[in-house]
Order: sequence, then structure tokens, then C-alpha cells
Amino acid sequence: SSGINAEYGGQSFANAPTCFDMFEKSFPQNIGKWGRLDSKDDYLSFLRTGTVVVSTAIHEFFGVAMLEATAAGCIPLCPNRLVYPEIFPRECLYNGINQLKKQLRYICKNPHLAHLRWKHIVGKMDFNKFSHENLTLQYSEILVL
Repeated sequence: SSGINAEYGGQSFANAPTCFDMFEKSFPQNIGKWGRLDSKDDYLSFLRTGTVVVSTAIHEFFGVAMLEATAAGCIPLCPNRLVYPEIFPRECLYNGINQLKKQLRYICKNPHLAHLRWKHIVGKMDFNKFSHENLTLQYSEILVL
């Protein structure tokens, strides 16, 4: 056992990446929660227990789940594409699997620095611009001619 635990809190899809099944079968002793959460409270509680959140999305409109996880205390690692470069600082983005592995390895080898890294990242972000109030005002201005 590596002392590293993985959890996946989300919807399961028919065409899920094969690496999920491989990980689940190869490291059952390192898996906590795996799968759908029953309520919004369970989801938010789950996020607050995490250290890092990874997106491997190939299709994304807004990045809400990544923002929620970041606000809850997780270090975001996102592909350098889609909506992510507009939302997250450069140090949260990766350009390929090797960069993602390197960032994950660093976090795993330096868990004592995780909270400091998270504080640095959120210090660069303005979560208020994604609030319901701000977005409603922006959409109202766009839609009213």
C-alpha cells in the first residue's frame, strides 16, 4: 500500500475510461468512495475531504465541478484546453499525461505543501465572478436589448 487513497465521486458512464476499471481492480485497498453521491450535502462533504481534483474532460461548458472542488479545498489539475485556461491559473493546467503525472507525483510526495499550494492558487482566483448574482446580472445585460 502506498498510503495514497483515491476517490471518485461522480456519475458513472457506459464509456468510462478503462483506467478507472483498472485502478479499481488493481488497488482496492487504496479506494475510498467510488461512484455517485446521494445528495448535494454528501457531495460537498466529499469534496472537503480531498486534496487534489483532476479533470480529464474532452468536453466541458463551464467547469462547475472543478470550481466547486477548488472552493472546497482541492488543488485543481485541468487540461490546458476548453474553458479551463479562462478559469484557472497556469500552474493548474497540464498539456498531456506526462505533465499530469508529474504534478500528481509532486503533490503525493509533498503532501505537507498541498494546503499552501491550494492557498496560493485560490489567492489568484476570483470566485465572486462565478457567483449566481454576478452571472445573473451579466446574462441579464446580454439578453436585454
